[in-house]
Amino acid sequence: DLDAAAARGPFDLVVANILAGTLIELARPIDASAPPGGLVLSGILEERADAVQAAYRRDLVAADRLDGWVVLVG
Repeated sequence: DLDAAAARGPFDLVVANILAGTLIELARPIDASAPPGGLVLSGILEERADAVQAAYRRDLVAADRLDGWVVLVG
């Protein structure tokens, strides 16, 4: 239960390596679980990176790109 986990946070670091659709769907509890600068999202196809960035309440930047995949941090 991500909402219950988010309630125990924020955590020092939250790392999520899942598909963009799931990252968007779970944006609220994931965002609530991570402090500023403590969020790493990966498993994102480049063409979905903008949609993932838009779902989060913080500034996310593309920290790395490799073979069509993106890592967002914020």
